[in-house]
Amino acid sequence: MSLEPGTGGSRFWVLGFWVLVLGSWFTGGEGAGAQSGEARRIISCEGPFAPTTTPEVLMAAFGAANVTTEDVHVGEGHFEEGTVLFSKSADERLEILWTGGITHGRPRDLFIRGEKSRWRTAGGLTLGASLHAVESLNRRPFRLLGFGWDYGGTTMRWSGGRLAEQADGPCRIRARFSPPDTARDIDGGKWYRQVGGERDFSSGHPAMQALNPVIYEIFVQYQN
Repeated sequence: MSLEPGTGGSRFWVLGFWVLVLGSWFTGGEGAGAQSGEARRIISCEGPFAPTTTPEVLMAAFGAANVTTEDVHVGEGHFEEGTVLFSKSADERLEILWTGGITHGRPRDLFIRGEKSRWRTAGGLTLGASLHAVESLNRRPFRLLGFGWDYGGTTMRWSGGRLAEQADGPCRIRARFSPPDTARDIDGGKWYRQVGGERDFSSGHPAMQALNPVIYEIFVQYQN
């Protein structure tokens, strides 16, 4: 069979070329979409979660059907009207409270809560991450509040570690850790008693290391 230009062999080659091109477009488009979807699950002080964001910006970024106005729990049985992303998806839910109201306000606080989430910070923090894992991300111990009170387990300082890069600027990203349910029983509760109360401890404290608490909440505080 001749493969000279204008012959059937050439036409088959051209047809095969376009099949490959179109196939790469379709698979590339699907891959790009999946990658874009994952990228949208990053929490940072830029993009749709910048201090200048509005409900309209969030709708443009995540789809109007995925942005709703709902009551958000703010602690001690109290609720406040806020904006919720992906309210029907437990591992995608994200909540935002506003200073000055939803319509004309600025973002005040952003929360993700629970056991696991598709959201993560630019530094890699996500729900369910253990203290040991976060130390590895930070590349050194960090400081967090003691347990047993309203703000227990909240990160206070990254002590110059890698995650300190996300601690300053237009907003501050923090995490809250919870010890295991059996914390009061481990070794008779001696570890839990050593890291309780309203003061901060190093994640390298032997009791913190023994308990190895996990993140149950990540929140962003905007500098309004």
